[in-house]
Amino acid sequence: MKPQLKLGPQVRPGLAPQQQLFFRLLCLPVSALREYLEEQAEENPVLEITGPEEVVLPASQPEPERADSFRELLKEELRLKVDSSEIVEAGDYLIENLEEDGFLKLSLEELAEAGGYPVKRMRQALKAVQSLEPAGVAARDFQELFLLQLERKKARGSLPYGIIKHCWKEFCQGNEREIARRLKRPVSEVKQALQELLCLRVHPLSGYLRNSYHRTLQVDGLVRYQDGRLRVSLCENYMPVLWVNPEYLKLARDLTVPGQQRRFLKAKISEAETLILAVEQWKVTHQRIFEEIVFSQESYWRGGMIRSLTEQEIATRTGFHVSTVSRAVAGKYLATPRGIVPVRHLLSRCSAGQLSQAGLKEMIRRLLSSETRPLSDRQLAQKLGEMGVSVAVRTVNKYRTRLQVPNSYQRQ
Repeated sequence: MKPQLKLGPQVRPGLAPQQQLFFRLLCLPVSALREYLEEQAEENPVLEITGPEEVVLPASQPEPERADSFRELLKEELRLKVDSSEIVEAGDYLIENLEEDGFLKLSLEELAEAGGYPVKRMRQALKAVQSLEPAGVAARDFQELFLLQLERKKARGSLPYGIIKHCWKEFCQGNEREIARRLKRPVSEVKQALQELLCLRVHPLSGYLRNSYHRTLQVDGLVRYQDGRLRVSLCENYMPVLWVNPEYLKLARDLTVPGQQRRFLKAKISEAETLILAVEQWKVTHQRIFEEIVFSQESYWRGGMIRSLTEQEIATRTGFHVSTVSRAVAGKYLATPRGIVPVRHLLSRCSAGQLSQAGLKEMIRRLLSSETRPLSDRQLAQKLGEMGVSVAVRTVNKYRTRLQVPNSYQRQ
């Protein structure tokens, strides 16, 4: 009998090997999946592979926008570490509000009010994000940045940790003797501890992947209009075709072949069939999720704005668990009538009414581009209110800053 793949609601240690394999593949984009399959074909003698053929995009397709890489990596890592969809959603919002150097400048109260989350959930989200790599990300000041790095090194209770925790003012002043007096330690030990502290990073993302990072994108799906109807398809031509070599199937059933060799062949055939089944499930899952997302955003393909759409909504409509949806959209791209678009860009929590974060950002951009005199953030919020979008002034400030537009005083 061929192995049967049964999808559970979420990945747990007790999952069958077939399920574990499927969830590992689910996170992979087409390009990475192709490389993985090629490696498996080299390792498994019974697995045959053909292709793939390159996908040629229409010449009119614009180049993909530069990926906000460190935020995307943090979000993907968050999904792997946190099971709660509520904490993940709040964590995504927090990550979006990080500064370019990785610091968190807004207070949790401000984030909770602007994003519509309970303060308690934002605290949980902050703890989750601060547990990600690199150590110190989402720190709210330099003291917290150093403490997070030391905690990651299991240095809680050490002299360097005590200096940062209890003698921050003296540390900033370089007052070795006062630190020694307060902590009741020899000055020589304090000096050595201060030397260790010099090795800590002074910015959360120092030496880490930043927005300047570029990579060549291989799209995972195509969105196009055909005969006036919206069509969604996977880039299957870029994926190899897999099958089990029939000669090995015969040998595995041949009783004249030594038992040890037949057992080896049967094990490899089982592995190959499990892999083939997981790849087919990868295709079915992505096709279903991509279709639901694309059709839900049909107005966007006709020149409109992205509407509010969450992973939970897609999970409800498709019947998949929200963790399956989250893994399926992570790091995936679509070639569309509006260029190459990250799939996660089409999923956005509602910022105001039925407007997505991307839609609100676009509305602010249009107001700024059409202003006859510089509008303050409060005036922008008022104009948005007149358009039926109720939004806080600090939210307008956040999106204007993200658009790299100076304040009204500097624009005069």
